[in-house]
Amino acid sequence: MKTILILVAVLLSFIFIKAQNVSELAAEKEFKQSYDKGVKYFFEGNILKAEENFQTSLETKPDDLNTLKYLAEISIANQSVSKIQYYYEKVMKLNSNDEDALVSLGVINLQTGNFEKAEILLVKAVNNQPKNEQALFNLSVLYEIKGEFPKAINTLEKLISINPLNSEYYQTIGLFYLAQSHYSSAEKNFLKALQLNDNLIESKKGLIIVYQNQNKLKESLKYINELEVISPDIQYLNILKAYQQYLEGKIETAIKYALLEIKKHPEEPDAYYLISDLYKINGDELESRIYFEKAEKLNENYPGKMVYSLLNIK
Repeated sequence: MKTILILVAVLLSFIFIKAQNVSELAAEKEFKQSYDKGVKYFFEGNILKAEENFQTSLETKPDDLNTLKYLAEISIANQSVSKIQYYYEKVMKLNSNDEDALVSLGVINLQTGNFEKAEILLVKAVNNQPKNEQALFNLSVLYEIKGEFPKAINTLEKLISINPLNSEYYQTIGLFYLAQSHYSSAEKNFLKALQLNDNLIESKKGLIIVYQNQNKLKESLKYINELEVISPDIQYLNILKAYQQYLEGKIETAIKYALLEIKKHPEEPDAYYLISDLYKINGDELESRIYFEKAEKLNENYPGKMVYSLLNIK
């Protein structure tokens, strides 16, 4: 009797294992079908269908690394920061050295002001992949924001040594030098950037500021004219034109350009600060104070960097 019971137990165990294997095979088949469809739709550019299928495959395998990474990439395409963070944090739990996760989470922490965490993630990405351009670029931006100017420059120079034909890198290092009033180095890098790509707006803006601050008005006017051809409505162009007029002693014309900037970009403090100074130069203390107070109020919540801070108005 005991032998019969043992045989029955063994038989039932075999049946259970067989049923389990069949179930696992079915789940694997279901996963592969939805995953393959997701990949197909992803590369066809049908992001919505790709996401639907990857979500289905994730239900079968919640910890599949490739599925999580595809969903993170889709979240980047959809500009959904919370989802990018969610998926890449899951990726990091599975692979703490995944360079895409390290860089993306580093950038998110950089954008949200968590600089300590951003630096840890980006430095780790660079240590794992010394030629990771995304990691190096964002690390240089982080150092510049933290005021660690030599580190920012060294990191960008390393990046340029890896990819010497990327015009954006020269433009960025030019902006870093400009922020420190190192006009010669800024000019050199802006010119190199434009040599590689003549349509870089920030490089042209940078050269205008460099030349205006050196009172090289013929050179600055050249780039003002070029910007007007490329993009006549870009932000800050009227401020640069106003400053050009101020340097030429045409205060009233300068005020007109500054007012035009306010009309186009009413939430930007720069033009208000500029007009405040221009009215003060003209002896109109009341108007000067009114515009200064408006500028200060706007500046409290303004996220952008101010061009006006780079100009040396007296």
